[in-house]
Amino acid sequence: MVKEQAEQNNAPIDEIFFTRRMIREYTGWSDWQVRAHIKQLEEMEYIGVRTSSRGKEYSYILTYQGQGEEHQERCYLNLTSVEQITTLMNREDEALPRG
Repeated sequence: MVKEQAEQNNAPIDEIFFTRRMIREYTGWSDWQVRAHIKQLEEMEYIGVRTSSRGKEYSYILTYQGQGEEHQERCYLNLTSVEQITTLMNREDEALPRG
C-alpha cells in the first residue's frame, strides 16, 4: 500500500503517511484487527505515529523498509551509518585550518 502510494506520488517511502482507515480499505480488515496490529508495529518501532493538533486523528509512517533482511546485514532504523559518519568526519578534518 505504502509502496504503491510512493510510486504514484513519486516520493520516497519514508515520506508517505497513512491512516488506519487507509489500511482497513486496502486490507478489508476490521477496525479491531488494524488497531491491534498497528499497536504491535508501533511498539516494535516498525512504524512511527503522528497525531493531529486535535489529538484524535492518527497517521503513521514506515520506519522499517526491509533493511537487514540479509543475515549478514545489520539493521539500525533511522540511524546514521558508520560510513556516513566517517565521511562527515573526514569532511570536517579537511575543513580545519592546518598550522
